[in-house]
Amino acid sequence: MAARPPLLYWNAATIACLEAVRELRRAAVPVFFTIDAGPQLKAVCAPGASAAVRKALTDVPGAVDVLESGLGPGIEAA
Repeated sequence: MAARPPLLYWNAATIACLEAVRELRRAAVPVFFTIDAGPQLKAVCAPGASAAVRKALTDVPGAVDVLESGLGPGIEAA
């Protein structure tokens, strides 16, 4: 958005997913989102909330795919 001319890769589904996560948060579901320059939103949630988050995002018109990933192994000594 700071480029000249500005570029915005978000689309209607991106905005709808942002709003879906905000609605989940209003319902006390432990989830937040992060997003890069592209249209893909990343929803980060507690493991017990993943089913609710998946359902909410899958229900968004225009959402192409909802992928789920677990936690990684954490920090390891070199």
